[in-house]
Amino acid sequence: MGCPEPVGHRFMRHEHWSDALFLSYPLPPEALQRLLPDGLVPDVFRGKAWVSIVALTEEGIRPAPPASLPGGSCGLWEYLRVSHYAVNVRAYVKPAGGEPARGGIYFFSLDCSAVAPTLGAQALFNLRYRVSKMARPGPHTMRNARVEGGKKVEFVASWAPGDEVQGADKELAEFICERYSLYNEGPCGMHPLSRKLGRVWRGDIVHSPWVVQRCACEVERNTMLLPSGLDALVDKTAVQAHASAGVGYVDFFLTGRV
Repeated sequence: MGCPEPVGHRFMRHEHWSDALFLSYPLPPEALQRLLPDGLVPDVFRGKAWVSIVALTEEGIRPAPPASLPGGSCGLWEYLRVSHYAVNVRAYVKPAGGEPARGGIYFFSLDCSAVAPTLGAQALFNLRYRVSKMARPGPHTMRNARVEGGKKVEFVASWAPGDEVQGADKELAEFICERYSLYNEGPCGMHPLSRKLGRVWRGDIVHSPWVVQRCACEVERNTMLLPSGLDALVDKTAVQAHASAGVGYVDFFLTGRV
């Protein structure tokens, strides 16, 4: 599966996403549909909707506005790079109607170890970023904890990557990992196009394909799915674990409304 051509203007660049874990759960499409905003429907793989907890490190994040915009060609942006750890909860979705039915992701939460990217993503794109206490004692570990609604939200896991995925498992891995669009509710806060965006907007993501491995994963604590209500809906007996060393560069284009 290749990366489609983006539409719109580039606004952000990440130098690398590294040491990633994808912990994915199937659930009935109708159960996920009840949690999605109007305009989005579950993207289905073999009759099931899917949600994932994704843990990774995001490196060298900086604004990357088009050269045609004021300051777009300024080299100053190179000095504003930040890196952070991240754990997100995401669903696999597509637009409810129209063409193209471009499959992508919808975030229920995005935990971040750094304040600046959190505030920027909240203000500019209305994304559900939250500052969280995170640590990576090793490349294949993640420790994450924060409080929401008076309750602790935690993810503590370690994993051991194995062989590259093949056959039917590769099909599932591509469904989960090869996602090149992001959907979210508007408005987009301070973004200049906010008044032109509908209830749901789309951003396109450009990067090389993931090289995905099967992995053995040991989860010590995991309450990431509780705040969204997903914990009671997913089939935990059918969880699938994948790992990847990462991808880079990663560019984000704000496309417009769905």
